[in-house]
Amino acid sequence: MNTAIADDLIDTLTGRIAEFIAGDAPANAPEGTDRHVIRAFVNWLGCTIGGSRDESVSRLLAVMDIVAGAGQSTVCGLNRKLDMAHAAFANGFASNVLDFDDMHVPTLIHPTGPVVAAALSVAEA
Repeated sequence: MNTAIADDLIDTLTGRIAEFIAGDAPANAPEGTDRHVIRAFVNWLGCTIGGSRDESVSRLLAVMDIVAGAGQSTVCGLNRKLDMAHAAFANGFASNVLDFDDMHVPTLIHPTGPVVAAALSVAEA
């Protein structure tokens, strides 16, 4: 990453969170975290691949064909790529089509869908 961009990013809340995560060692995570991460990822992947064949995803991708940039990130379950942002959006959308995605009960949120969709899209690009 360009050093000037990295320095600017660190001055944001998102940058500070990313720096904290990147600087932490997996050994510092609470025991059992890896099991929860694997379970959440496998659940997300299954939901995303299953949802990718839904008609609503086909309609979304028809719009993406008009507005998306050059493909560098995979739309899971399909043989196509979109730019990072649109691939993340499509994967997040597909992961919620079947609505069997995980839930973090204390906060009543479904955190894996948007987090993994964005992280995979950026990591692949």
